Amino acid sequence: MRDMLLKMQVEGQRATYATQFPRADHGIIVLDDRPIGRMLVDRGPEIHQLVDIVIGADQRGKGIGSIVLRALCTEAELMRKPLRLHVDVQNRARELYRRLGFRLIEDLQHAWVMERTPGGGGPAGVAL
Repeated sequence: MRDMLLKMQVEGQRATYATQFPRADHGIIVLDDRPIGRMLVDRGPEIHQLVDIVIGADQRGKGIGSIVLRALCTEAELMRKPLRLHVDVQNRARELYRRLGFRLIEDLQHAWVMERTPGGGGPAGVAL
């Protein structure tokens, strides 16, 4: 029963993402030839949107997410586009995003919309 419920949730999430972000790139985060996470990035004409990122629980807190996010920030910076994401207000990753130069642009009560603009500061990316 649990597996069926989880499968339904994953399929629902995929369908929602496919509808909202049809051009998004799906990626697998790999460490030592082993998949440890996934991410979904929509590289739109005006902004890059980090739609979803998940690092396996056993790999969290080791700096892997920071490395991946810095790479995304650098890419967006080089393209001269903002990088935007949504984060749950209870998610401790909010502080990581702030350290990387993301700013709160909208409070949705349950989630924050955060954005890092080109030249927006933080240790990620390159200054252009």
